[in-house]
Amino acid sequence: MSGDFANQYMTAVKKLREEGKSYTEAHELADLDMKIVQWPKNWGNDLVASLYGFLEINERIELPELGITIEPERNVPKKDSGKFVFNAPYAYSATVQLSNRDTVSVLDARKRLEQFLSAWRMTEWPGRDVNYWCHLFYRGVGGVQTRLDSEKLEDIKRALSVITKYTEHQQVLIWQAAWWLRQCNEPLFSNPNPSVFREYLAYWNALECLTEAICDIIKPKKLSKLEKNILISKYFTQINRAPTSADIDKIYNRVVNPGLPRKVQHAFIVCFRYVGNQYYDECFKKQPKKSQLYQIRNDIAHGNIVEYELDNRIRVDEALNRLHIIVNNMLSILSHQSIMIDTNVDSCYSCAKLNADHKCALDSLPENERVWCFVCNKYERSP
Repeated sequence: MSGDFANQYMTAVKKLREEGKSYTEAHELADLDMKIVQWPKNWGNDLVASLYGFLEINERIELPELGITIEPERNVPKKDSGKFVFNAPYAYSATVQLSNRDTVSVLDARKRLEQFLSAWRMTEWPGRDVNYWCHLFYRGVGGVQTRLDSEKLEDIKRALSVITKYTEHQQVLIWQAAWWLRQCNEPLFSNPNPSVFREYLAYWNALECLTEAICDIIKPKKLSKLEKNILISKYFTQINRAPTSADIDKIYNRVVNPGLPRKVQHAFIVCFRYVGNQYYDECFKKQPKKSQLYQIRNDIAHGNIVEYELDNRIRVDEALNRLHIIVNNMLSILSHQSIMIDTNVDSCYSCAKLNADHKCALDSLPENERVWCFVCNKYERSP
């Protein structure tokens, strides 16, 4: 990123943040706006995308109702110029008409292109691999490299050793969680358009695996029949009206058969103690409901949202940032690895009483205590 471009980009991000946009949304919108400003001269006033995959186009395709034109000539990487960034041997050029050269028109053009490819998919059985590339929608900026050296090897050996100390069932669940996290990470040279939706579902699957493992290691306390009856009676007394079917469902899921939410809450408290209830609220109780991590999982899994709708992708991207730190830290705790600091929760490591060495200035934090498993009555959140 050149100096001028970087300065313009950060200025745009700052402006959007001042307008109330979230961190993720501000960066997404600024990135797209800056790309539109640097519109390729050879595109004219239309959007140009490359179609690639297992496909062959032998004639010029015109779809005036969608404003799409596809040329039959194959484009191949120029000699000595390397490969396409999308790593295909050839591609076809698709032009999509725009009403204006702005964000709204560009996103509308993308939607029409998605509709065309979806209609194409409807005519194939089974489906064939047909993808498109347009640098306006390219989200990857580079891969973070990992290096296997003697220090990293010691971490790996420790993880392998620690996992063997769990029961066979617990080990299976932990390895399954790690497998899901590996599957959603692809190098950019393998997939230049990684799906944040697919990554989100993989992380949620890993969360469920780790939840089952932790609940097997430390069993959740079960309510006695008397405790259940007391909670049910208390609930119906509080509502002070004739119960509805919704009330019955609610109390059944809360007391009689709490299912996944209760297990997740237990696993969070085991791992994160004081912070566990905050993570539980993020997953199942946060308002508005569409921002709950579990609701976002349901919206993706049940097909309620698609990724080319920018606002939905941003919503998932923001939730993934939260799920990312929760799940990775659960796995780190189980495998005795270093954990990441989460500055978005009310824990002691975000306290104003921490000194420069991230130690408690009040000497209230034991030396061997994980910083985020501790909270004192003198807590004060830093600005």
